[in-house]
Amino acid sequence: MKTKNIIITVFCMLLVVCIGSCKTNSITNETPTGFFVSNSQCKSNLSLTPTSQSLQSSNIDCLQYQYDGSRILTLKHVNAAFNCCPQEISATIDITSNTITIIEKEAASLCSCLCLFDLELRIENLTRGTYHIHVIEPYVNSSDTVMEFNVSLSTQISDQFCIERNQYPWGLGN
Repeated sequence: MKTKNIIITVFCMLLVVCIGSCKTNSITNETPTGFFVSNSQCKSNLSLTPTSQSLQSSNIDCLQYQYDGSRILTLKHVNAAFNCCPQEISATIDITSNTITIIEKEAASLCSCLCLFDLELRIENLTRGTYHIHVIEPYVNSSDTVMEFNVSLSTQISDQFCIERNQYPWGLGN
């Protein structure tokens, strides 16, 4: 009888430890993970594309963000420049400390033209706080304004950061 009680006690203790560690891991130990979701088709007729008032112009390069107030940050890069025939568009997202670095890429440059696209990105397991967002765009020259800004996901859960660009391919749809 004593052996049976000891086994039951040990089993219960192991069960409590397992349940406790599962809860802890699912809430506190998940690291933020970012990934590319999708891209639009080439926006060859930007002036005819129905968009929000501030983004009707093709010379605006914007990063819109929406935070769910808990763990998910959704990003939309409006008017990102890529080759007209990129084969595949992708992005890598690195979250180090409070810096979010987005590196946009294309698999190939198969045409001799550039085009504007909209990209959808997502970061999961991101806690509230202040972050520095830095986007590395493949066709922005080193002398151009870099898309980087600070955002407080504790106070401003949705907004956009825009840069006016007038070099090719931006500014051609007006």
